Amino acid sequence: WDITNIVLNHKEMTVDIKSEISHLEKYFKVQQEIANPKFDYTIKNNLSNTEYKIPRLLLKNLANNAIKHGLNEIEGKIDVTLFEENNYINIHVEDNGKGFDTKNLNKGIGTSTYENIFTKLNPLSFDFLTKNSNSSGVASIFRLTGGDDRNSLGK
Repeated sequence: WDITNIVLNHKEMTVDIKSEISHLEKYFKVQQEIANPKFDYTIKNNLSNTEYKIPRLLLKNLANNAIKHGLNEIEGKIDVTLFEENNYINIHVEDNGKGFDTKNLNKGIGTSTYENIFTKLNPLSFDFLTKNSNSSGVASIFRLTGGDDRNSLGK
């Protein structure tokens, strides 16, 4: 899977969720081949409309953080869930890794970059939260404006 191809061959900052899920599946398959120790993953897409636009590589980067930070040196699992609730599109990426010290949480360059992208595209369109999950790992949660305004992010 050639990430450079995806980055260089797209002029838009956003892509439909259906394409992002396809890219994520390819990314996970490659990572499973090279990761040591190994990990499992699930992708549950419960969205009725997968044409909604999100920033390119968002799912891949959230998954990469789960592999790199959450599952660093341990076998584990990553669950990606997309669903609609209360007029929001919800994207949850959760691992069962080691978690983190909430007192020393610093936003990394990836988190800051996506917050800047969302703010530029539509400042009222998103919420982002990273927290220790119930499964002992980390949950990264994006909530995007949904409902009748579903395509507003990419305009």
